[in-house]
Amino acid sequence: MEQKNDMSVHAIQGSESEASLYSSTSDWAAEHTIDTGIKLPPGTLTYKIAVLELHPTQLAVGMQQVHAKMSKVAKKQQKGPEALEKFLQSHPVPVVLGPGQQRYLIDHHHLCYALHTMGVESCCAGTVCDYSELTQEQFWVAMARHNYLWQYKPDGSAVSLSELPGLLPHTIEGLADDPYRSLAALVRKAGGYNKSNKPFSEFIW
Repeated sequence: MEQKNDMSVHAIQGSESEASLYSSTSDWAAEHTIDTGIKLPPGTLTYKIAVLELHPTQLAVGMQQVHAKMSKVAKKQQKGPEALEKFLQSHPVPVVLGPGQQRYLIDHHHLCYALHTMGVESCCAGTVCDYSELTQEQFWVAMARHNYLWQYKPDGSAVSLSELPGLLPHTIEGLADDPYRSLAALVRKAGGYNKSNKPFSEFIW
């Protein structure tokens, strides 16, 4: 895939101690993690972007899945910078360009949370839609129409579209833990339901 560095490249730094910890404790989960969700259209240009510049479109993640991703990242870090960079390039995250040129993460929240926790400051991304010319109200309506938002709290209660922008964390650091999301992943691995590219499928089951 062609790479376009239209943003500044941030240094990729790993934490050796955390890499060792998660490599030893999350091997099983990492080996059994199945990547699903939104895929970039063929030919989409990718670029490097700071993980903390990406705005979440959901309120929570399953921390068990985050730990599984951390184990994967740790193994790449242990192999060296080139292995880590290759991994990042092969796992670009899909984003939507919003008003003010803000980039919204519409999938792979677990991976981005894991990268940040492991000290990896940037990731590869690809723009799926450009909604930068829309007003804020039009933008959120368009995001909801395309199922790019998960309008539920970790406890399962629904959030209205008017409430959601004020509740979403500004960065992935603010994502809460949704234990049912982790449970859903385990059920899928056990054959409870098939993997799907449908957005937020693991929240729905």
